Amino acid sequence: MKKFYIISIIFLLFTTFSFTQITVSPLSVEKDVRAGEEFVATINVIGGNTTQNVNIELYQLSQDLTGNFDYVEATPDNFLYSNWIEFPNSITVSPRSTTPVEVGVNIPSNASFGTYNFILMITPEVETSGTIGIIIRYAIRITAHVQGTVI
Repeated sequence: MKKFYIISIIFLLFTTFSFTQITVSPLSVEKDVRAGEEFVATINVIGGNTTQNVNIELYQLSQDLTGNFDYVEATPDNFLYSNWIEFPNSITVSPRSTTPVEVGVNIPSNASFGTYNFILMITPEVETSGTIGIIIRYAIRITAHVQGTVI
């Protein structure tokens, strides 16, 4: 009987957290492009039970000497390609509705061929009401494969 109560409480907490948080789709976008081209990726942010303000920031994927990956906030000083991508810094998501976020990627005409990754960190703002909560952040990977010229 004690196991039933514990499982019921865990299930209740899980469903409570899952319905109050936002969800995001798709989690990654990949495009094959040539230098000088641009494309628009649409990220759908789906609201939970309440209206939420959502922050969107640019990050880059980095790897340390031991091989572990980490996300580092991208600035023009530490990420040369930060001016290639445009997106809103914040959006408001209505309850149980889908809010599309258009992300424009403009590849310069002098871009070298190769693969370029951009990470958009999507984080809901949290009201501080004195209770313990869980914040789910989404790292959306946008990959541009810049094709070289073929002779």
